[in-house]
Amino acid sequence: MAASYSKLCASSHNLEYDAAKRHLDELEAKYGITIQRRRAKKTVAAACREYGVPFICKDVSEMLSLLQRRNFDWSETAGEATPEKYGRCKSALDWYFDRRPPSRTGKDKYSIVRYKLLREFMRNSPPDFTISDKCCDYAKKDVAKAFNKEYSPDLAVNGMRRAAASPATYPAFR
Repeated sequence: MAASYSKLCASSHNLEYDAAKRHLDELEAKYGITIQRRRAKKTVAAACREYGVPFICKDVSEMLSLLQRRNFDWSETAGEATPEKYGRCKSALDWYFDRRPPSRTGKDKYSIVRYKLLREFMRNSPPDFTISDKCCDYAKKDVAKAFNKEYSPDLAVNGMRRAAASPATYPAFR
């Protein structure tokens, strides 16, 4: 049984499966709790129309978006593309040209090399659409931030359901 002072919230961004909605209903019935359903500031579709669409994942989308906003020439070489030429996007340039120092484990999840042939694909097929990592900000993150601001919780837990992740991606779920 949840403590009477617990406050729970779920964002509604118009892309939920019926199973996810039923899951919330089942949790409420099973534990005798109330889960507030809050509407997203913007739906995922509206955020994508306004800011651009995600590409592969949020990390890749963020880097590609930074480069796109600076009119990056996808065919440039590492020597031609400098922070002076493209402004404040050194991290995105370092990501694109794989100039970041390797991690201690040798497996850097923030390296373009992790996405086989992505750089070559971008050179051969530059995106003719806007790429952005902002869809989740308006659909989920802003909802959680507003909830946390309203209730000032001692502990805020934001995340995904276990079924949404694959065991290969998240070993903790095995």
